[in-house]
Amino acid sequence: MKLSREEHKTRLTNAPSEEISPQLLLQSIKDAHEEILLLRGRLAEYKWLEEALRERTHELNERMKELDCLYAVSSCLMNHRLSFGQMINAVIKEMPRGWQYPKATCVRIVVGDSEFASRNFRRTETRQSANIRIDDRTEGEVEVCVLPELAQGQPLTMLHEEQALLNIIALWLGEMLRYRTETKKG
Repeated sequence: MKLSREEHKTRLTNAPSEEISPQLLLQSIKDAHEEILLLRGRLAEYKWLEEALRERTHELNERMKELDCLYAVSSCLMNHRLSFGQMINAVIKEMPRGWQYPKATCVRIVVGDSEFASRNFRRTETRQSANIRIDDRTEGEVEVCVLPELAQGQPLTMLHEEQALLNIIALWLGEMLRYRTETKKG
């Protein structure tokens, strides 16, 4: 007679110890082992899900930082009360917040013969850059570097999404330069 798992539990729980047969005890041990294996599988799945959720949350936080940076940069570029130099310096101040390690990130923007940089700017091996272009002409460059001493032991890498962010900022700077050039002419 084959008993269900629940029936085994009920018989073991309710039967006096002298009435428990070796077969019933053996089947109960097998059932318990199966249940342990099932629970181990579930635990491994939960751990995997937890790690996947943690990674996804980190990725979403990085994208949110990038979007906040784009919003701040666009606000700087749209502020017509700022002089050209003030506007570029405001952009430089806002840019690090979009990178993985804002405190370790420094920025330099070169436009024509003018160079603007964050106070702590130093060119390092961990860097990204993008050309500022108007039509087919390169008018300058935006460069972002990570200062190893400020990265606090974090891996010195830059994300490809950060390069995309930098490309957009360089594009916007080119459009802003085109606009300023056209308004001076007109």
